[in-house]
Amino acid sequence: MRNDTRIDWHRRVDEALITLLDCIEDPPAFAQLARGLASSPYHFHKQFRSLTGETFHACVMRLRLEKAMHLLRTGSGTVTSIALACGYANGEMLSKAVKRAFGLTPGEIRQKRDWHPFVPSPIGVHYSGKNDRRSWFYVQGESETMETKIVQFEEKRFYGTGIVGDYWQLPDAWQKFFAYADKKNLAGKGTEWMSLFPDSDPAIPQEKKRAWAGFVVPAALEGVELDCVMIPSGLYAVTVHFGSSEMIGPVWEKWMTEWLPASGWECDYSRPNYEWYQNRLDNQELLLTFLVTAVKRKM
Repeated sequence: MRNDTRIDWHRRVDEALITLLDCIEDPPAFAQLARGLASSPYHFHKQFRSLTGETFHACVMRLRLEKAMHLLRTGSGTVTSIALACGYANGEMLSKAVKRAFGLTPGEIRQKRDWHPFVPSPIGVHYSGKNDRRSWFYVQGESETMETKIVQFEEKRFYGTGIVGDYWQLPDAWQKFFAYADKKNLAGKGTEWMSLFPDSDPAIPQEKKRAWAGFVVPAALEGVELDCVMIPSGLYAVTVHFGSSEMIGPVWEKWMTEWLPASGWECDYSRPNYEWYQNRLDNQELLLTFLVTAVKRKM
């Protein structure tokens, strides 16, 4: 598939998902939606299933159920009124759907206010009550082995120890960060451990590039001798690397030069890239790292 065609189909399916989330209680017929997006029903169904991992009907039924679960947990309406608001013919049909999916009755669901039930989605599209416009696609470039997900991240507050120049200085930065965190008993405050790269633009010479070793915290830290960086919210591409940190550099290079140019996305250099470490093991081959790069749609 040509790159511009790939981008166009991403946009059409994106529009379809936004439409469904806005009116899941009474969605347009599939053929009508396809025509509105300038496509035949056959080709639109094929691309919708390819990009979302589920059929149009399955997506409608799942989002309808998730909206009902949201209203059951946050509202005070009757089961019948909620059923009608979500596109079910009556309360009995909603009860059967809830029982089939979760093994509970709507009344039992209401008693579990702290439980967040959802039906798995291959691309993470869920009804939330907000349904801000975003993209959720698993996408592939020329390298079929580098599966990537586009994710909407909220703003993160990061503290770390910085370097300027050669990234091989980062191990020393990590040693300094851990020594300081241990001294100040800060380790328990971190929620995400990462190396942060704000200067991913290739136009910036390596000797001027900055990087930090540190962690994300939920609230501001007072009186610490660490740099604070706010990582902006937005869309980020995420892929997974298994193995030692020494091999991350070639993976980044392959991802940026082979995957990204053919994906329909491009780097957003106004926001940083980062390596997000998921575990801390002695066995280097079992280390799991999320590679995260800020992206925007290629226009």
